[in-house]
Amino acid sequence: AGKDITNRLARLARKIAPHDKVVNEFGLIRGVVEMIDIGAESFLPEQLERYRKGITPQQNHEAIEIARRNGIFPNLYMLVGDEETDFEEIRRVSQVFIDNPFYLTLVGDINIKQTFPHMMFENYPEWIKKYVQMLKILTREDPDSHWSGPEIKFKFMMGIPPTDAERELAREQFEFIHQEVRKLT
Repeated sequence: AGKDITNRLARLARKIAPHDKVVNEFGLIRGVVEMIDIGAESFLPEQLERYRKGITPQQNHEAIEIARRNGIFPNLYMLVGDEETDFEEIRRVSQVFIDNPFYLTLVGDINIKQTFPHMMFENYPEWIKKYVQMLKILTREDPDSHWSGPEIKFKFMMGIPPTDAERELAREQFEFIHQEVRKLT
C-alpha cells in the first residue's frame, strides 16, 4: 500500500510540476513537503524488538538521511524506555545523541512506552521520569537550548557535520543529565 501511494504521488507530481522545479527521489516537488514525522522510537535494536517496530536502528538512520537529502525535515518521535529499561540502556540511548548531536534538534516528542495501564508515565520510577523531562528540555522545550536554534537545523539540513565543540557540548550535557538521574536510582 505504501509503495502504491508513493507511486501515485510521483505520477501526480510529474503532472503538476513545471519543468523548472526540482523533484526529489520521492517524486515530490521540493518545498511542497517540508516535514515528515518519523516514528523512529529508538536506535537500540533490543528496544525496537520489544516495541515490535519491524525495523532496525540502521533503517532509522537511513530514513533521517533520505529525508534530509530530499529537503524534508525529519521530525522524530522517540520512546526512550519501557518497563524493562535500566540505567545502562538509558546511557546507550544517550550515546546515540552524543554521536549524532544534530538529532537533538529533530526530536518532536520524547516519551516512555506505556504498554500496560499500570505503567503509565506517572507510575514509572522517578529516575526515568527525570531523564525524559531533562531530555525534553534539552531537545525542544528550552528556547535557549543550543539544539533548538535555527542555525543547527540549517546545518543539519545542509549536511554540515557537527563540530568537535558541538559533540563535546552534547557529551557534557548528557553527563550532567546522567549524574542527576543517577542520584534517583
